[in-house]
Amino acid sequence: MIDTLLVYPKRMLKIWNRLAACVQRQLLLDLVEAGVLREDAYRLVQSNAMRAWKDDLNFRELILSDRRSHRK
Repeated sequence: MIDTLLVYPKRMLKIWNRLAACVQRQLLLDLVEAGVLREDAYRLVQSNAMRAWKDDLNFRELILSDRRSHRK
């Protein structure tokens, strides 16, 4: 089965980017619902997303380790 697997890297990247955007959007909404100001939530999500992208890091781990995401 693997021998006949077709991989389309550009298409996979496009799908991955859409999925990542959905995850980030949902996180932003969840933070706002939890009482974080929208502007602060946006900065938190955006800064960690950019760091994950630039440094090839795990977005989820960055968010969980970011102290700003644990404030109430």
